[in-house]
Amino acid sequence: MDWRPGTTTHLHAGEAVGSKQLCMIEQLHEPGGGAPPHRHPGLEEAVTVLSGRARFEVEGQEAIVEAVATVIVPADVEHSFTNVGEGQLWVMATFPAAVPQVEYSDSPGVVLDIGRAGGERFDDHRSYRETP
Repeated sequence: MDWRPGTTTHLHAGEAVGSKQLCMIEQLHEPGGGAPPHRHPGLEEAVTVLSGRARFEVEGQEAIVEAVATVIVPADVEHSFTNVGEGQLWVMATFPAAVPQVEYSDSPGVVLDIGRAGGERFDDHRSYRETP
């Protein structure tokens, strides 16, 4: 599923595909593509670069990360990455919850659920957060 132009996302684990405690998302990013600044409330994230080259920014610190390396992002910390290579960037993101949440810096207060079964869909792998 195309998340935005030049980015394809596949949900491998999450509530929507039967997982109870884990979410795994594979993404392919064309040069210049990536994930905009965002954070995951209450959850750590591990992002593994499987192939390609990315510039990660975590808490204002930048680093170039190449395959095969993993960036651990602490809970609640704003982060982003951009494909700075000439070819496709292939990453796998892993969360210790079947339905992690995400809040994008350009949409403060809008929190989406990743990998949740059902609910009002934002796209194929995200939905609007259910409120009690």
